[in-house]
Amino acid sequence: MIQVRKNLDKFVKWCHIGPSIAQVEKVIVTEDKFKNFPQFKTN
Repeated sequence: MIQVRKNLDKFVKWCHIGPSIAQVEKVIVTEDKFKNFPQFKTN
């Protein structure tokens, strides 16, 4: 569970920067119960 939290923290930190051509204006993070998703895909 600790590694999951570390990975989420890294992801949130990256969200504040985004890809090289992005202009991130705002990132909102909310805490919730942990949900185990068997897969995560983006298009």
